[in-house]
Amino acid sequence: MKSTLGGLWVRHRYLRGAFFVLFFYLLATQLSHTLLYTVVAYIVSAAEKKGTDFGNTVNEIAGQYHFFAYAMAALLMAITTWRGDRALYRSDVFWNEPHKPAWQLDRNAKGELWGGAGSGLMAAGIFLPLFYFSGRGNFLGVYLTSTFGTPVFPLFFLDILSLGTLLFCEEYIFRHKILRLLSMELPPLAAMLLTGAAHILVKWLQFELTTLDLLSLALFNLALGFFYLRVQKPHRGIGFALALTFMLHPVAGLPLWENESPSFFLFKSNSRGEDLLFGGVAGPFAGWGLASILLVFAVRAFYGWWKRQPAPLRT
Repeated sequence: MKSTLGGLWVRHRYLRGAFFVLFFYLLATQLSHTLLYTVVAYIVSAAEKKGTDFGNTVNEIAGQYHFFAYAMAALLMAITTWRGDRALYRSDVFWNEPHKPAWQLDRNAKGELWGGAGSGLMAAGIFLPLFYFSGRGNFLGVYLTSTFGTPVFPLFFLDILSLGTLLFCEEYIFRHKILRLLSMELPPLAAMLLTGAAHILVKWLQFELTTLDLLSLALFNLALGFFYLRVQKPHRGIGFALALTFMLHPVAGLPLWENESPSFFLFKSNSRGEDLLFGGVAGPFAGWGLASILLVFAVRAFYGWWKRQPAPLRT
């Protein structure tokens, strides 16, 4: 039995590569989480705030920098794997051709990026009016708020930058690296589903997720996976993820995986607990409303991919 498993491990080098990418990314995220809480605990203790509220104070402050810590881990992993590819003389193009500046995308890539952003804005544009006019949410005005009295404007822009970095780098890690490696040995659908499961595992370890959070993340990954499989490029998925999460989290001020954000247009849920329809205090990803919207986009993405398949594969 051991020799059989060992033989499989040696023969399937692409599966082995995907496993190592996932393992080291998980390790990086856990180290970044530990480092964040260690630094915050040291700062709080140095400010002589020890006592019964010490743990709550540390959790409250560190909670505002979760995205920053995980973004640094994702950025480190993305740079490491990218440099590794360069060292091995591989020429896998992720964002743009090597000889062009990052902002000079070709016409097809621009179309994919803006198409994904338009879909993300549409999804958020459907959710927010439903949330407001259903009476489940209130619009409190246009201003920036912070939950713990930290500098508001720096925290607002740090949150946007961190969330954008996290989503961008995770598209590189999961869709460009893990999905491509798995596709070398597995059918596209199986590779995409395994990649989505890996992404959900990471998010489950990073944040405290509800069952509906996991369902919404699964549909979110289905949409991003089919976006990628359709043209083998990440631009549509990146545009969709950035537009949707930016609109719901830093712009509208709704929680994302139970993380609060300094907001611009401040929406607040009327529910003090979880809301099955709109997520309540857990955020939109924890409600059936956003899950239903993501299901529509996942089905659309699947149909777009299916239409491009050769006729024998459709039957």
